[in-house]
Amino acid sequence: MKINQVIVVDDGSTDRTYEIAKKYPIKVIRKENGGESSALNAGIKNAKGDLIAIVESDVIIPKNWARKLVKEFKDPEVWGVGGILETANKDSLVARLSGYELEWRYTKQKGKYVNHITSANLIYRKKVFEKLGLFDEGLINSCVDADINNRITAYGKKLVLRKDIAVKHFWKDNILSCLKRYWAYSYFRPRLKESNLYKTDRLLMFEVFLTAVFIFSLVLIPLTVLIPMFLFFVLVIIQIPTTLKISIQKKDITFLLFPLLAILRSFVSLMGYSKGKIDLWLG
Repeated sequence: MKINQVIVVDDGSTDRTYEIAKKYPIKVIRKENGGESSALNAGIKNAKGDLIAIVESDVIIPKNWARKLVKEFKDPEVWGVGGILETANKDSLVARLSGYELEWRYTKQKGKYVNHITSANLIYRKKVFEKLGLFDEGLINSCVDADINNRITAYGKKLVLRKDIAVKHFWKDNILSCLKRYWAYSYFRPRLKESNLYKTDRLLMFEVFLTAVFIFSLVLIPLTVLIPMFLFFVLVIIQIPTTLKISIQKKDITFLLFPLLAILRSFVSLMGYSKGKIDLWLG
C-alpha cells in the first residue's frame, strides 16, 4: 500500500516539534493553538488522498497498521476504521487505572461494527468530510471524534473497530490532568446527539446519577447520614466486579484502587456535564 502524503500539524506546541518535523520530507503545518478539532481540520484541508488516517501525538502505531485497517474499505458502506488502545505508560498508576478500564470496555464490544472509534488512531474516507462537514471546532479538544462518528452512523454508514489491531497510547499520568480530561469529556457531552459511545457507558451514566443523588442527600437530608452512607457504599460496590476482573486479568493488585478514581470521575463528570448543559441552554 502506498502512502501518498504525511502531514504533521503543529498546533502551537511549546517544544521542538516544528524543528524536528521539518527535518523530514513531509508537509508540516504550523499554526496557533486552536485545539484538537482545529488541528485536525487544518490537516484534512491539506490532505489529497481518498483515505485520511489520523494518528494523535500520544500514540505509537504498530508496523502495517494502515495496511491492515484499509482492508475494511473493500466494503463501500464502511466510512471509518480504527484500532484499540493499549496502555503504553504502565509505570504510572493513574495511567494504568484509566487505560486498563478502557481496554476492558473494548472486550465488551460485540462484533466489529460500532458507534464509536477513537481519533487517537483511525482512517476515514475523505468523503466523510466532503458530505458531512469537518470536525466541530466548537468542541475544541474533546468529543470531536464522537461528534463526527455520530454524523457518520446517522448518515447510514458503518464504523469498524478492529480489536486485533492495538496501538500504544500514553494516558495522562497524574490525577489532576486525568480529572481535567474527564471534565472536558463530560462538559461537551450535552452537545452530542448520541452520548453512549461504548456499551458500558450506560453504567457510567448510572454512576453519575447516583453521585447526583448522593450530593442531593447530603444537602437536603441533613438529619441522617444513613442515606448518604448507603449511596456512597453503592457507588463503591458497583465498581467491585469490574475492578476484580481487571486486577486478575492484568495481574496488578494496584488496580484495586480503581473505585477511588471511578468515584472522583463521577463527581467531576457530574459537575462538567451540569456546566455543559447550563452553558448550552444559555446559548
